[in-house]
Amino acid sequence: MTLSGSSLPAIREVEIVTAPQPHAADARATASGPPPATRREDVVDDLHGHRVADPYRWLEDAGAPEVQAWARAQREATEAH
Repeated sequence: MTLSGSSLPAIREVEIVTAPQPHAADARATASGPPPATRREDVVDDLHGHRVADPYRWLEDAGAPEVQAWARAQREATEAH
């Protein structure tokens, strides 16, 4: 059997078998603990009549001491894995 107008054979059935993967939450729980917490703020912008939440806007100021501390904690948690 070939595809219409093609000399290539048609694929009838494909079976993909993969090894089971651990759930991300399970992987974090078995590592050196959960990642550092990230603060969320109630920031909402109105963009052309659409309300858009931006709870992590505070992370946009890379020079802020709080953002630098958060980035350092995230990096340390990542490097621990």
